[in-house]
Amino acid sequence: MKNKDFRELQISSSFLVVIFVGILILGVFIFLLGVSVGKKQVQIASESTNVSKIITEQVKASAPAQPSQTEQAGTDKKLIAEELASQPKAEPATKAEPKKAKPETAKEVKKPTVPPAAQTQNTETVKKGLFFIQVGAFNDKQVALGSAEKFKPLGYPVIIVDPSPTIKKFRVRLGGFSTREEAVQALNKLKAESKKPIDYFIARD
Repeated sequence: MKNKDFRELQISSSFLVVIFVGILILGVFIFLLGVSVGKKQVQIASESTNVSKIITEQVKASAPAQPSQTEQAGTDKKLIAEELASQPKAEPATKAEPKKAKPETAKEVKKPTVPPAAQTQNTETVKKGLFFIQVGAFNDKQVALGSAEKFKPLGYPVIIVDPSPTIKKFRVRLGGFSTREEAVQALNKLKAESKKPIDYFIARD
């Protein structure tokens, strides 16, 4: 067997100190680097947490508050009670029967009451030679009666002339003036008091 050659490495104490100091500086550098990286990670994590909290608060603020089941049930009960209270109470059958038994009386109540001055008069009952102010002519007698009712508050006598062979309409007339001048004065007064143009004219039977 061949003898192995051994080489002895000799290092001075000063070189060992330099190596130890270098290793120490490298360790301190690595430690400081780790600390700074850790701080950055903590800062990033806290910022992300704050952002998530802000987003969560905004979502909660924008979302409408939903009532609980008990509150909703109470609200529904109140609405049902109000609807029942607003509905008219049904009358007993005994009260409704008399109304059905007398349809003719109900129709009589609906008929408009016409004052005596606005009742229909034939031309034969009106004095001949008088002057009148004709304010309308209608095919329907009920419409003529309604028009005559409007002129009653003016203070003039109101008559309705029945249709004749030549004029087949119900004519509503005011007055019964003895002279034409009186009829003209009354017509001018009606025109002055009216807020819109009127086509009334003086008629004489």
